[in-house]
Amino acid sequence: MPFQKTIRLLFICLISGALAIPLAEGVQARQVSHDAVQPSLFAGSQAKERNPGGALLRSFAVPGWGQYYNNPDSWRRGQYHLGTDLALLTSWIYLHTNSGVLQSNMYSTANAYAGINLRNKSRAIEIAVGNYNSLQAYNEAMLRLRNWDRLLDDVPENQWNWQSEDRRREYVTLRDRIDRAERQIPMVISLMALNRVVSGIHAFMQARNMNR
Repeated sequence: MPFQKTIRLLFICLISGALAIPLAEGVQARQVSHDAVQPSLFAGSQAKERNPGGALLRSFAVPGWGQYYNNPDSWRRGQYHLGTDLALLTSWIYLHTNSGVLQSNMYSTANAYAGINLRNKSRAIEIAVGNYNSLQAYNEAMLRLRNWDRLLDDVPENQWNWQSEDRRREYVTLRDRIDRAERQIPMVISLMALNRVVSGIHAFMQARNMNR
């Protein structure tokens, strides 16, 4: 599915950001004495100065981490970003899981009441099964509309015939719910990315102001 590629790309970006934190801090780090307390990657509460680039990348990886890095004793803004990210992540997991359950139910309904196995079938066939009571009715409609390129092969694996109109409507309802869930997933991923950008910019500006 397209959204799976999107989430993989997002996770790759987050991992790259996390791995880039030590590099960014190494470029801007100052020389410290041998007995100085080294700042922790997660907190750095003892450091007198904060690395704006490190704060930025932390919040890109985990929203709110940059604010915590800047000031562990007062990072309420970071808590808002972290809470938002957890809520969005929970929404993504729910939508992804619910879409899978609905799809399984849709396949079972088509198999039990229309006699067709839709697994590994194209979306065009899934839509046709929902819009027409049988393969014959579908192909006849395509011929009337002169949509010859949309005709389906009259082979056993493409045959379906709904037992009742109610079962067909049940199938259509399931398919529509899957479509809604899959449309919402990219929006949730976009909000997760936006939350990281806003958190990162705020952490960067906060660190820079603290160093003045």
